[in-house]
Amino acid sequence: NKSVANWDSLLVYFAQRFNNNDLNGLYNLVLLAKKKAEESSDFTILDLIYFDFFLASILHREFVGWRGVKHLEDAKKKLDKIDLKDIGDKEKNEIAKFYYDLGKHYEQIELLKPAVETYLNSSNIYYDLDKKEDAQYIDSKIIECNYRLYSRDCHLLTKEIIIKKYGRKSYLLRVLEIVKQEKYNSVEQSKEYLNVINKVNEELVRIGVYSNDLNYKKEKQRLLKERGIDWQY
Repeated sequence: NKSVANWDSLLVYFAQRFNNNDLNGLYNLVLLAKKKAEESSDFTILDLIYFDFFLASILHREFVGWRGVKHLEDAKKKLDKIDLKDIGDKEKNEIAKFYYDLGKHYEQIELLKPAVETYLNSSNIYYDLDKKEDAQYIDSKIIECNYRLYSRDCHLLTKEIIIKKYGRKSYLLRVLEIVKQEKYNSVEQSKEYLNVINKVNEELVRIGVYSNDLNYKKEKQRLLKERGIDWQY
């Protein structure tokens, strides 16, 4: 259908389905539109990534955000294939925005490790473009996500790295101080304990239970207790 190549028609049609709260119908419609777009020469690689984000957003709104991981992975593969050496600064700026949006999608469904990795890609591009304010903001997201990761095995922005990149007056130094004030007892600091918690968090995402759900604490306590940890809130 040639109308698939017309963004205005598509958006109006999508909006009508969205307003009717027919999320399942909307998901199938966008999925079909994406397939049609992939066969058309009227869409760019970034247009196709929009479809991936849209599909993931619909699933998130349906409270089954973890099902959107495949769409996020598809978007990341497309982004990673783009050779930054072959494009201008304007296009690089767009890619940085897309990596940032991808990081937000991952963060929404509590997949913090890929969120950190994609935020890092965005920050690096902005930094190379000398857009240090944007890079610094995204680095603050990296710090926050990284310290929410129990395993702490992602990219870590140290005080030395921050000073080297942004100077001694960077507000990131204060952000770093704040997140480091979290208190962990000796048991919580053990690698085995942290690995168990990390696996429980991944399991919660897999079954579609998120921190804003009413049964989140109860479900997390249950999964941890099954693994020998008595977690009190």
